[in-house]
Amino acid sequence: IGLRATFWVAGATIFAAFIATCVFVKEAPRPARVAHAAQKGGWSALPDKRPIVAMLVTGMLLMLANMSIEPIITVYVATLVHDPARVTFVAGLAMSAAALGSIVAASRLGRVADRVGHAKVIVAALAASALLLVPQAFVTAGWQLVVLRFLMGVS
Repeated sequence: IGLRATFWVAGATIFAAFIATCVFVKEAPRPARVAHAAQKGGWSALPDKRPIVAMLVTGMLLMLANMSIEPIITVYVATLVHDPARVTFVAGLAMSAAALGSIVAASRLGRVADRVGHAKVIVAALAASALLLVPQAFVTAGWQLVVLRFLMGVS
């Protein structure tokens, strides 16, 4: 449907989700708040903040790695795909392949992390992501980029 129409369809879909949420989602009343002095929650209640900070930084790095190609993906795919009608399709596949890889691998990597340790899995996944970024610059066909993006999502 083209790039411009894609934005209109995406916007309409998000707006429909907003309307559906406003109409169909009903929250239960909140319980009365406990006095602030007696309430010790949030960031100050954490005894060791380092794992949380490490998790946030790791999440930021993974998002940076996965989304770094987004602003130029269509231009890059246009150099790989010779049929102009397929450029946006292949670009969409390349971007969604990373998300699909994440969906496929998330629970499995979580189970592995429970067995061998979360730090080891995170370091290995970050290293794999870094290694998988490099060959993406040298692909010669759209399908190669899609496969590498999927593998990066897995990591």
